[in-house]
Amino acid sequence: MPNVLRCMLLPCCDCWAEIFQNYSPTVNDMALFFSPGDFERSKQQYFSLLELLETRDMALRTNINGVSLLIFSSKRLDKDSYGSDVESFLWGAYYPAKGRLAAPPLLNYDSQANAANVEQ
Repeated sequence: MPNVLRCMLLPCCDCWAEIFQNYSPTVNDMALFFSPGDFERSKQQYFSLLELLETRDMALRTNINGVSLLIFSSKRLDKDSYGSDVESFLWGAYYPAKGRLAAPPLLNYDSQANAANVEQ
């Protein structure tokens, strides 16, 4: 995964039903959890982004190796799945173009072949 994600801001209504069709997602649907880091500036930016997503009911979308990553506020998760004493956080779910949850490919076929050749 790249160190910096270039994301597009979009309304949750544009992507939520496509991914989580007839159920409310839980922590089991999370592929990634994002934390703000240790620096005060990072924390301020993280919580500003979290507030933006929550107050405007938005999500972030990016593409990694041909697989989409959607990032949401934890306010969109079923509260029973993570507890009421947990602060809000950012989480992500992968999905292919058809809308099913998926994990991104870690290595493509050529990368695997090259890695095998290097090891020999």
